[in-house]
Amino acid sequence: MTATFVLLDREFKPGLPQRTARERNKPELLRLPPEIVSVARRVSALAEEIDHGLYGGDEVTPAMIGKVIFQYKLNAVEAVMDEDGSWRCDAIPCLARPLNVLYSRAFHRLPLDRARLLDDLHSAASWLHGEVRIEAN
Repeated sequence: MTATFVLLDREFKPGLPQRTARERNKPELLRLPPEIVSVARRVSALAEEIDHGLYGGDEVTPAMIGKVIFQYKLNAVEAVMDEDGSWRCDAIPCLARPLNVLYSRAFHRLPLDRARLLDDLHSAASWLHGEVRIEAN
């Protein structure tokens, strides 16, 4: 009886020649039993349906507390603070993370009240050298 080992990208049987370097760079598809493939397809379809229900179609953005308008590469850019205390910036998406770390009460699990959120908004505006615009409720 010969031993058979299943590696991540192919089957290996002792005594057979190893693949060449060129063959190693082309991983083979892993052959899965049909019942596992059908379950995986159903799970994938269900996950896609859930994502579409949560994020598709009518995308709802949280209510806005205010925004900071500042200059970036000679353009006016806005960073928005949402009602839950989190930040978003469509023009510079990577800016949301440092703003959340530095000026988000939700990130640090601190109590959210409007006065403190406005303080964070003004602190972020001074850090970005920008001006605050607050939406009327």
